[in-house]
Amino acid sequence: MEIKPDDAFVWQTLSGIYYDLSDLPNTLKAYRKLFDITRVSDYIYRCAQIKFVRKMYPEAIEDANLALSVERCDNMALEVLGNCYLALEDKTKAEKYYSDIINCAPTESKSYVPRGKYNLNQRDYTKAISDFSKSIEFNGSDLSVRYMRALAYLSTNDNDNAIADLSRIADQGGDSNIYFLLSKCYLEKKVFVKALQNAKKAKEMILNAKSFGADSFKNLGDINKIIDECELKVKP
Repeated sequence: MEIKPDDAFVWQTLSGIYYDLSDLPNTLKAYRKLFDITRVSDYIYRCAQIKFVRKMYPEAIEDANLALSVERCDNMALEVLGNCYLALEDKTKAEKYYSDIINCAPTESKSYVPRGKYNLNQRDYTKAISDFSKSIEFNGSDLSVRYMRALAYLSTNDNDNAIADLSRIADQGGDSNIYFLLSKCYLEKKVFVKALQNAKKAKEMILNAKSFGADSFKNLGDINKIIDECELKVKP
């Protein structure tokens, strides 16, 4: 640095070291220096993201806008802006920036996800389904988007479409929660045999898990209730 104080490679190396050391001030300093040297929006976006995670919302907004001044369609910076304004409870601006992501890349599957998540969290399920469906139209293999659409369908009592999405996920190796949700859908439809099958599958996966997290058994009580109810219904 003494020889070449504006060497981007040196600052890149330092930014990685400072980040690994959890040295926030120097990490931000290194990224800002990289941005000043290269004018690459990604570096100032990283500052915005770090500040957002630490709830430094006004500072994150300032950095994200600086990224946009270089690259108008920096989708990551637009998402940070949306997230910041949502955290600040300015829903109008939050939705605007989520929509800007779509306007910048209307044929990209991932462009529709931030606004879809926003609409899902706002309980605007019709709009959420529309956004997630558009995302799936461009990339049907993203199971996380299909799962969020299933949650939106469940919230509108559209069990048939929820079952379609959840079954697609299950076919690709869904976890116990997917089978639990499937059992709930089939129970609502009074298809007791399938409700029982999926509830038993969910219970089996929970009890046979090699490791357990804090939420490992959260659905087990409800699963047992579904099993008990369905066994009474399907007895000859």
